[in-house]
Amino acid sequence: MSKYTPETVTFNDGIFDIYACDKYGKKSELISSGHRFGINTIGSTRYYAAAAAQVKISDLIRIPAGVQVEEDNIIVINGKDYSIKQIQVITDGTPPYKLITLNKERA
Repeated sequence: MSKYTPETVTFNDGIFDIYACDKYGKKSELISSGHRFGINTIGSTRYYAAAAAQVKISDLIRIPAGVQVEEDNIIVINGKDYSIKQIQVITDGTPPYKLITLNKERA
């Protein structure tokens, strides 16, 4: 009988900050900062499904499950703003994490 081994993930690819949005969808006050993340590969299935739905995605990151983030927040990585397109909670990873689909905002 095969034993299931959960995927072990890390959050050692960088640091990000979370900002609120104002009523116009622009970055406003800082909510929290200094959170670690890991980079995931955007697979072709995800990429083409997003393109078919006319949603642009530029990055896919994983963050610890305990980090509070909402789809209307702005994520800032290395001084670049990203809007959140999707948040998926993954509970069968070690540790549990959130998979965040991002789109780079235009300057």
